Amino acid sequence: MVKKLILWVLSYAWIALLLGLGFLGMAIYSIYSASHGGSIPPESALSSMSGHITEGREMVVETQRRRGGKTTRKYYELDLNPASGAIIKLRVDHDVSRTVLEAAIDEDVTVKYDPNDDNSTYVIQQGGKDLMSYTDAAALSQRHADADKAFFASGGMMGVAALLALLGGGGVWWRRKLLADSNASGQQG
Repeated sequence: MVKKLILWVLSYAWIALLLGLGFLGMAIYSIYSASHGGSIPPESALSSMSGHITEGREMVVETQRRRGGKTTRKYYELDLNPASGAIIKLRVDHDVSRTVLEAAIDEDVTVKYDPNDDNSTYVIQQGGKDLMSYTDAAALSQRHADADKAFFASGGMMGVAALLALLGGGGVWWRRKLLADSNASGQQG
């Protein structure tokens, strides 16, 4: 009876192993991302478009999780009406000053954005003057990457991740050993 209980508990050891390895992977990725400028695309890879910003709004997206958790993301969305073509909805990080964006509404601007990343905008220029420069966007991205690194690569989080991985790996090994022993004794008897 006790052996069955131990085997049942150890059958969940793979979850601890995966969690530990996942946390370690996030720590490695956050360290990599912070050391490479926050994973912002190079300015030469961005698409450039000129037009009139007709409207702007603050977007709040709440995602309800199945097991009760909720995630909230905030960003600004600007409608750019180019001289030719349809309106483009541009996404601007929520940490950009609201006054900068309010100055761009109902004005002719030139923007540089990444069409592969939900039209994330990195440069807004009005009359040749930067309202939001690429260096400001890069610094903002670096701050986000540094915050992720501080969380995932902290000593406590790395310790928990290593402990989960070791306990999970040990539990999987121990369960396999117990099952092999019980199969060997069952074949002998």
